[in-house]
Amino acid sequence: MVRFYRTSLGVKERAKKLVALDDFSGGMNGVSGAFSAACADVCFNTEGNYGALRQGLGFDKPRLGASVFFSDAKSMACLTLDFGGGKRQYIAVVSPSGGLELYPADNSEEAVSVCGTTGDVQMMPYDYGGKRCLLFCDGSGLRLYDGANVTDCGAAIAPGSMAVYYERIFGVSADDDGKALFSKELDPTDWTEDYSGGGYVTPMDGFGSIKALASFDDRLYLFGENAIAEAEAKAPQDDFSVKRVFAAGCGTVPGTVKVCGGGVYFLSDDGICVFDGNGVERVADLGGRITVRGDENACVYKGSYYLACRVDFGDGKRVLCEKSDYRNNALIKVSPGGSVSVSRGMDISCMSAADRLYFVSGGKIGEVTDSGCWFGAPLPKAWRTAESDLGILGKKTVTAVNVYSLRALTVKIIADGREYSLDISGGKDYRRFKTSVTGSLFRFELCTDAAEPLVVKPVFEVSYGGEEL
Repeated sequence: MVRFYRTSLGVKERAKKLVALDDFSGGMNGVSGAFSAACADVCFNTEGNYGALRQGLGFDKPRLGASVFFSDAKSMACLTLDFGGGKRQYIAVVSPSGGLELYPADNSEEAVSVCGTTGDVQMMPYDYGGKRCLLFCDGSGLRLYDGANVTDCGAAIAPGSMAVYYERIFGVSADDDGKALFSKELDPTDWTEDYSGGGYVTPMDGFGSIKALASFDDRLYLFGENAIAEAEAKAPQDDFSVKRVFAAGCGTVPGTVKVCGGGVYFLSDDGICVFDGNGVERVADLGGRITVRGDENACVYKGSYYLACRVDFGDGKRVLCEKSDYRNNALIKVSPGGSVSVSRGMDISCMSAADRLYFVSGGKIGEVTDSGCWFGAPLPKAWRTAESDLGILGKKTVTAVNVYSLRALTVKIIADGREYSLDISGGKDYRRFKTSVTGSLFRFELCTDAAEPLVVKPVFEVSYGGEEL
């Protein structure tokens, strides 16, 4: 008797791979479309270091005197001035009605109404007549406030273009943006064109309009549409000239040119760049997601460069200010080490720094903090990878997620455009969650609304292969 037994040829064992997000330090500044454990394709309101993802910046009520809080500011500046009674910190505020007022930051005195003003206003301290005065430029020209009187300096310079170099005020001419005017030494009220007074410098033909000026490394630089020029502007003034020109990409954005550390940072059509006196290097472009519109502004605080601008996140979300009309929707921080973090949802029209970093958004003055909140409400936070085949051709399956998350967290696995969500409660243990998501191309996204999240090294288990023999 012959017996037949049914047998199986078996199945080839599936291969396994671990995909770890174990860095997060690069922020939203990688090469668009390239998968990285350090750089996100899209991220906001987060910061990453030491392999962990934490909350990003916060935006809160300023820690000033009890009554120094505004809901209708057009612009502001934080300044240290001395009108004869010792140095004090002031908040200079321009209201929508066009009034410039000075508020002592310690709220020790009543606010002082300086004068009416029009248009955009640039403000800076300047030592003059034995006092540290307020120098400000608006649509009416340059003016000086000494604590008692406002003096018209008689200079037709454009707002946002002032720089101090060797005790002279330099500014782009309001009548000719190819010309940089300068004042007499030690006297911002004298712009008379003569050997001992003021005058002007112009770059060579082809330079185009001057967008901004910067005093850096004992030199004066003129930032133009397509180049940067170095001006020789030390005494005597009959030797003033433009001596060198550097290629700078294109489209220097006024209001974003700031001296920071060992260079001058600015926004251009190529992204955020830094000029070190010898050349220009791009430091961040967010994968080409920065949209230049002319409403951008920047500030330097504790060695970091802060840029308020508009970013196209391309994720279909609407965060805070994005639910209505807005000019800017993001604040980008470039740290001294080069790391880049992005805050999202705030329309910042103005920033100024002293011992703290202040901003204006929707007429409200606030302070940049580390709370991860927007005036007390936790900001939504997200970190998403670029789409990738994970180094494996063809179909594969994400079989599990391993993660430590102190707060509630949503892990999204996006396979071939289809989204699968895993909601994880907060805890103090590293945990494993089984999944079964199959596809060819994947994105991984981490989302939370917690004020103080802490996410450590998510690891995705991937299986592939295993065809029947």
